[in-house]
Amino acid sequence: MDQFDLGTYRRPISTSSIETQRWFDIGLNWCYGFIHEEGIKCFEKALESDPGRAFVH
Repeated sequence: MDQFDLGTYRRPISTSSIETQRWFDIGLNWCYGFIHEEGIKCFEKALESDPGRAFVH
């Protein structure tokens, strides 16, 4: 996914995991670009790394 320039928009969430934050931000940018299927995949990856984050659900 790093081959796509999705922009730099971030929404900090309460997690100590850099990986979770990264996947969340990528998913958010996909969703803002109206590519919801890819955004959902990224949110699922974020949940794998930190399943307790309610914001990612």
